[in-house]
Amino acid sequence: AIQFKRLPVTIDEFVESPEFLGDIANVWPSLMDALRAINPDFLLGEQPIHEAYLGGATGIGKSMVARITFLYQVYLLTCLRDPQVLYNLEQNTCFVFPLQSVSPDVTRRVLYEPMREMFEAMPYVQEHLTWNQRRTSTLEIDGGIHVVPMIAKVETLLGQAIPGAILDEVNFMRIVEQSKRTPGPRGLG
Repeated sequence: AIQFKRLPVTIDEFVESPEFLGDIANVWPSLMDALRAINPDFLLGEQPIHEAYLGGATGIGKSMVARITFLYQVYLLTCLRDPQVLYNLEQNTCFVFPLQSVSPDVTRRVLYEPMREMFEAMPYVQEHLTWNQRRTSTLEIDGGIHVVPMIAKVETLLGQAIPGAILDEVNFMRIVEQSKRTPGPRGLG
């Protein structure tokens, strides 16, 4: 049985409640269907979603949906009493939430910094969580939860307990076929 420190709220409450993102993020109503589809209510027995691919033109809300889903995944982990035990991991195992894009600057500017600002502004976070506020290059939340912007290479993920991630601009990343890198225009796949 899953043991909670706090019973998690649904994605709707996470987005709308002032305790979470209600006063922080201006979420378009048109994004709520995607957020509900990607973040089902597992406490009601809805099947979890393991991967979501967001595509389309600039400005349609892909980054916002990804950022909210990412923050919701981190939030859900903070609700568990002992997540390492639940997932049969050693007690000192860290859960790593990687953020990856085509360059360190894009990862930091587009993914990490906006996500961290939203995280730190949530009243829930300020009231219930402790994190290393002096360390700005990564977000290290007590209980072994780390949000880490990193270079988009599979090698950086090996050996990590990864409950969620954002891979941005994958269309610009190198393509690997049969364990060999395949060059494309300007070295991209």
